Amino acid sequence: MSYRKILFSFLILIKVSFPCFLISKDQTVKEKPIHYDDFSPSDAKEKDYLSVLLIQIENRNIYEEKHWKNLLRYKKNIFGSFVSEVDSEYYFLSKKGKEDPKKELFATLRSFFADESSDSEEILHPQCSFPERYDWLKKQLDFDPRILKERKCLRFETWKQSLGGQGLRIVFSSYYMQSPASMFGHTLIKVDSRLNESSELLDYGVGFAANTGDANVIYYMFGGLTGKFPGTFSIFPYYLKVNEYNDLENRDLWEYKLNLNEEERARFLRHLWEMRRSHFDYFFLSENCSYHLLGILDVSGTNLYLSSKAGNLVSPADTIKLYLNEKDLVIESFYRPSMYSKIKQKLVAMTDTEKECFWNLLSGKISYRDLEGKEIRKSLVIDAILEAYRYKQTRSKKEEEDPLYEPTLHYRSKLTDTYSINESIFVSTPPEFSHSLSRVGVSLGTSNLGTFSQFQYRVAYHDLMNASRGHSPNSELQFFNGTIRKYESKPLELTSMSLLRVVSLSPYNPLSKHLSYLFDVGWDTVLYKEKDPIRENDTVRKQAGNLEGLVGYSFQNEFKNFNPSSTFSVLVGGKAQGAAIFQNGLRYGPELMLNYLWEMGDWKLQLAGSYYYFQASREAANFANTAKIRYSITKNHELRIEVNSQRSYDEFLFSYQYLF
Repeated sequence: MSYRKILFSFLILIKVSFPCFLISKDQTVKEKPIHYDDFSPSDAKEKDYLSVLLIQIENRNIYEEKHWKNLLRYKKNIFGSFVSEVDSEYYFLSKKGKEDPKKELFATLRSFFADESSDSEEILHPQCSFPERYDWLKKQLDFDPRILKERKCLRFETWKQSLGGQGLRIVFSSYYMQSPASMFGHTLIKVDSRLNESSELLDYGVGFAANTGDANVIYYMFGGLTGKFPGTFSIFPYYLKVNEYNDLENRDLWEYKLNLNEEERARFLRHLWEMRRSHFDYFFLSENCSYHLLGILDVSGTNLYLSSKAGNLVSPADTIKLYLNEKDLVIESFYRPSMYSKIKQKLVAMTDTEKECFWNLLSGKISYRDLEGKEIRKSLVIDAILEAYRYKQTRSKKEEEDPLYEPTLHYRSKLTDTYSINESIFVSTPPEFSHSLSRVGVSLGTSNLGTFSQFQYRVAYHDLMNASRGHSPNSELQFFNGTIRKYESKPLELTSMSLLRVVSLSPYNPLSKHLSYLFDVGWDTVLYKEKDPIRENDTVRKQAGNLEGLVGYSFQNEFKNFNPSSTFSVLVGGKAQGAAIFQNGLRYGPELMLNYLWEMGDWKLQLAGSYYYFQASREAANFANTAKIRYSITKNHELRIEVNSQRSYDEFLFSYQYLF
């Protein structure tokens, strides 16, 4: 089969269905899950006491308690029945535990009477595997320790002491458009320890993430959308994440200290231990890294209902809003700028002469000795250069430092001039300022085909014309963005559907050297001239599968201030479209795109032009130009004016966009 036929088949598949890539989960645990539905202790006294406790549970309906349902992550399905979100059979002590809170509680109580088992890596006594279940049920039923013996859980106690747990912080890591795993932002929990008060980077972090194995980018994106990866909790030294996010990926961190008392923090640790052998099917847009942190904190705080307030779509930024909206939950916030942001803070504070010296030093055009006699803040310039050397070394992942680093450091030690800059100034915007994810839009327009009305719906996430506050500037990440249009005297049409569209217009400079890119897959409307027996040279609109990929450079004066207003981009690549109207069902060819973005306050302007040269098409040369203006009434309400022009077609439309 020729490559053209393969590409055509792929594009037609895009047009008619949503592709689903299946990835099997590796079963890493060897032993079978142990269930205790029919377990009964051999000791007569214990057996009688178990019967008494089971009757108490039945009479008091303890299995209906909020805390028990939170522990097992029970949620009501569309039929009104309870089903646990946990997808690991090893988390349940009853065969029916995933959908029956009562049977799971009965089996849990029975398991606490089980004989002592070996304290191995794989097998612990249920009291030690589920310490929060045991602690909670012990308080509910007031266990008699003379009959129900309490087991010593040495491994759990050692683990708990090593974490500390003197405080908890939610940490938000900003967006990183250069990696599919980081486009959404990320949240984790930092566990403060009294042992590390003088060096809090030695504390531990707790995160939830998908185990993707060696999945490629396509598997990763579509598998993450359809829940084909298992997600698990993990614990790691916090400094590793600071190094990964702050230094390697240029991501600013925001920390939000939670107001939890000692018992609530202890409950968090007990339940975190319980989650070590569970997993959840991971969904990018719902059951993701941030959603399951809500669940574990619901268990910790007796008056928290965070996960029930999350909605059907969950983003890391939106969960930060949930924490902040909860009365007295967040008591402090901290900003931890990335290494790149620290350099930017210094560059913005520099005069033009100081910036010129910085870039000349970085490129090797001059040495630090050439700074002598210049009326500049040498300490500021050299500190920025030293950070730039470290940043470039971290980015290149080389162990050896720049050969100029040590002599420059020695030169810095001799400088006596001082400077002052405010490193607490946000280089990017905190996540709580972001707009909502989903969008509906209504438009009225006119064109050379007549007037039309239009309805637009986007499942998630953010487009270039949305306000940048709380998002990665000059970026776009859209899932299932569809448009329906109705022209006068013409049938309703599905104008476009972008299954996935990713755009990153990261500014290029000698320090970061980021490329810009665009990727779009879905279907779109194409226009062409068709000789009609009644109306000669009539313009026809038809839908076609669409695949587009571009790469290039963006330019921005990003070191003039913290909120640069304009970005210019040049991208080149290719575009392919599949439909029966084309010769051989396919047209494809190179594409050149020029794009200009300007944003100031509530206003935003985009001017863009694309030129295509399609093969296997009656109209080989084609173009698409657009001019858009957006005004934000509030964070979630926008007005837009748009002018679009293609070969043989022009249109003007006015729209209202509501984000929710």
